[in-house]
Amino acid sequence: MSQQRIFISLVMILGSWTMNDVQAQTSRWLLIEHYGNIEHEEQSFLLADFDYSLESNGLTNALLNEAVFDGKINSASSAYLLDSEGPDRLTLAGGVRGSLTYLLQRENGLNFIFSAGMSDMITSSSTKGLYQLYLLGNGPFEDQTMSLGSSKFRYMSAQYLGFGIDVEKEQHRFGLTVNIQKVSRYQYLEINDGSELYTAPYGEELGLSVQATSYRTTTSQSKLGAWQGTAATLNAYYVFRPSSGRSLFSLEINDLGAIHFGGFQEQSANLDSTFSGFEVADMLHGGFTISSSGDLDSLEALFGVESIASSGFRPTWGRLRISYVNQLNNKLSLMITGTYMAGSPLPEGRVGLCLHLTNSLALEPYLKVGGFARANTGLSLAVIPSSRFQVLLRYGLLGSNIIPNNSTSQQVSGALSFGF
Repeated sequence: MSQQRIFISLVMILGSWTMNDVQAQTSRWLLIEHYGNIEHEEQSFLLADFDYSLESNGLTNALLNEAVFDGKINSASSAYLLDSEGPDRLTLAGGVRGSLTYLLQRENGLNFIFSAGMSDMITSSSTKGLYQLYLLGNGPFEDQTMSLGSSKFRYMSAQYLGFGIDVEKEQHRFGLTVNIQKVSRYQYLEINDGSELYTAPYGEELGLSVQATSYRTTTSQSKLGAWQGTAATLNAYYVFRPSSGRSLFSLEINDLGAIHFGGFQEQSANLDSTFSGFEVADMLHGGFTISSSGDLDSLEALFGVESIASSGFRPTWGRLRISYVNQLNNKLSLMITGTYMAGSPLPEGRVGLCLHLTNSLALEPYLKVGGFARANTGLSLAVIPSSRFQVLLRYGLLGSNIIPNNSTSQQVSGALSFGF
């Protein structure tokens, strides 16, 4: 497989389903308080939401669009990686996620939550040198050392069912749900700090030093049919609505738990060698480390890759989110959100100013900064004719459409809620 195809296969994973922009249980109240101009009414509801996103601090939308939609990357879209400017570390996060949530409102204030959903998501934080090697090869970096670590890549596809309780008392609301996830795909790669590749002038010699570990599940089954691991995750939230009714505060903890794998393939490599061309006879007596479990015709064996079948637990990557809504007047509402995801290089901040065009129609320009991304802007359109029906669409493709070579994030999400 070519180097570009390796990168494309990672990004193509994202074109299946994505991560929610807000947790389902709190999103309906945010819908009504921020986007709506109606009285809040406690009732049972059914909410469906989805989200597609690709966020990076340095990989342009032009490059990502080619990888996802064209299945190939042109040299023109990746040429900017030759520049010394830009971040030394490149981050990438995204994918797709969808969920369906039903909240049963009861008169005694103890409510029940039922949910189901699925997600395909990849996250990575890597040295720029590793992406340069994937996309450009080592030819342009003659007589230079390319840093390959520390770098981390994680991909997981899962489906889940959840059950929880919701308790309301005056201005306060608490919720707790437990999700059981069926993990159908999982891959994790970590390249340690200090791993590097040196290319001598005219390519006469290569110096490679690398320490790496990977975990992956393998199956020929479809994502829906495969069951490679089982995860239990905890979601909790708290919502506070002051008696004035013009603001809302929410705190959420999502996806906190662990995954148990009955079996996955664990591979490790520890290599520090100089290559100047060799034959098999030279290799056998030249001090190269050969995996005891490998064959001589295996490239993994040549590089000393150890492969074992293993089992055990891996952590899920939890998220913490804080949201604040303030209705400035009858026409304007402000929402500020801060999110931190385990493994993210930075917290993410979002600011949206909602303009109520009519009592049932609202438009919100918003700005997101930090997290895995540099920045992203977009527009939200909300249709909320009553407390029983709400529709929200978020279009975060402005940068991708207008300045694809100078923007690094894209998102489309939506939510549909029925109250009864």
